[in-house]
Amino acid sequence: MKAVRKSGALLGSAIALTMSAGAQAQQEEITYNSHVADIINENCVVCHREGGVGPMQFENYDQVRPWAPLISMKVANREMPPYAYDQHIGIQDLEGDWRLSQDEIDTVVAWVNQGSPMGDADIVVEQPSFPAPDDWTFASMFGQPDKKKRKKK
Repeated sequence: MKAVRKSGALLGSAIALTMSAGAQAQQEEITYNSHVADIINENCVVCHREGGVGPMQFENYDQVRPWAPLISMKVANREMPPYAYDQHIGIQDLEGDWRLSQDEIDTVVAWVNQGSPMGDADIVVEQPSFPAPDDWTFASMFGQPDKKKRKKK
């Protein structure tokens, strides 16, 4: 009988702990305007913009929201931003490294799991500044190219 009481008390404690952790997680709502926009703007918009190489635009919440589940999957699997090197072998401190940190990945995934809320509409998300899509992105590092080949439209 004592074992049953101890099991019941343990089960009750576990349920209470789980419920309080769930309530705490719900209080810490992750929103696009407060948490995710900066991650998207710093890592995705360089390709996912008007005239960019990405197949869709991610320049604002209305453009990002329909793609949120796919973004979550691609980010969690480290497929986006595109990675061409191993995460655990060799030199990891790379110049111009555009890999997302684990915290950034966790933030995007949690945002999607919470229903991808926009957040406070009064928060103004600063838009990133990039050269025009047809400009040579690495001019500051390598100078202007000798030749340019235009993509077919």
